[in-house]
Amino acid sequence: MRGKDYFFNWVVLVYALYLFFNKGMSYSFFAEATLLVGILWTIRIRNQVSIPWITVTKIIAFLLGLNLIWLLRGLSSQSAFEVVRDSFIFNYAYFILVPFLFIDRLDEFKKRIFHLYAWFPLVATINFLLVVQFPALEVWALFGKIPFFEYKKSDMGVQLLIATILLLSGQLKLTLRYAVLNFLLIGFLFFIIGTFNRGGMVAFLTGLFLYLYLHRKTAAFQQWKPYFRLIPLFFILSLSLYSLIKVEDKIQGRNTGIAQLQKNFSSILGGKVEGSLSDNIVWRLAWWGKIIDYTFAGPYFWTGKGLGLNIAMDDGIPADDSTDRTPLRAPHNFHLHILARYGVPIFIAWLVFMVYLFKLQRVSAPSATTEETYFFSACLIAFLVNASFDVALEGPMAAFPFWIWVGLSLARQQMPLPSPQDRS
Repeated sequence: MRGKDYFFNWVVLVYALYLFFNKGMSYSFFAEATLLVGILWTIRIRNQVSIPWITVTKIIAFLLGLNLIWLLRGLSSQSAFEVVRDSFIFNYAYFILVPFLFIDRLDEFKKRIFHLYAWFPLVATINFLLVVQFPALEVWALFGKIPFFEYKKSDMGVQLLIATILLLSGQLKLTLRYAVLNFLLIGFLFFIIGTFNRGGMVAFLTGLFLYLYLHRKTAAFQQWKPYFRLIPLFFILSLSLYSLIKVEDKIQGRNTGIAQLQKNFSSILGGKVEGSLSDNIVWRLAWWGKIIDYTFAGPYFWTGKGLGLNIAMDDGIPADDSTDRTPLRAPHNFHLHILARYGVPIFIAWLVFMVYLFKLQRVSAPSATTEETYFFSACLIAFLVNASFDVALEGPMAAFPFWIWVGLSLARQQMPLPSPQDRS
């Protein structure tokens, strides 16, 4: 087996590990090792890799170039470890290179990644129930100090959306029994996410509604309509399964139950909330407002506060009760984190990148279908909505799959290089 084949299988394996175990893999550094190998491999076979030089890739190259400048600037005054860690806000974007390394096997690569999601609802449910049944697993760690079975519910919302759309679109070929089981578990996991993380719930619903809206006039959507009558049945069965689980969150004070779901849904819809939910909203908005003030209307307009600095400490923000074992360093909003560290010009460049990324999804590539275009649009919006409530994309658990998906969305627009016979 050639080295490229080994790397192909390695990427799929690492993707599976982060998909199934999420935060428990954060200190394994498998994603970072994969990133390094991908960059080196791209350099080695650079004459065989063709990446479209379009607006999206130009902006990414621009951001990565400036990120290097910010990194060098930070090393002159801050801890090298903290500066390098913060630089991965953009450095994970190098993962877009990976799909282009497999451009000649892109369909196989997509199918291998997609197939992993056939197992996600089952594995995620088993992992959750194991921790509920055996409390010792709450602290058991394999890599670093992060418990191996700890899964960020916000990231779970995005991954659950991808699994749901793959099932709805028929891209996962499952037996009827296993498909029914998957839909039941998706409902159960959605309620779990809705209990403990509103951002994950919003990301799931936003992506799903966008996908259904874009699909509303297609023939496939018309074929789904007869099955919509089964939604209440799946809802009741999933809610019944959820009601059997009793979990208490000692940090946030959010416990499984209908009452907690009602509070969380109410807070999302603008209803009046009290206690930790209200405090969490006020705490976030106050910090976000401060960042906007000292960048757009303050001394950090051009360069932000830079890399390596503890933004929370410098902004005078006390640690909130919702933080877990990771010390608070940055606002729970990836986009505003960019604003705080890099300033307004780079923040605007990031916004422009997102606009062109979604504009690109509307382009009909020779190898892409309308169904696939809707699919990528829904998945990417879910990642970015999740990042609006968390610094998700600066960690490998969400950044690795997100940039792989961005790479796939770009690579599917690129036809394989012509053979020598074609050129002649």
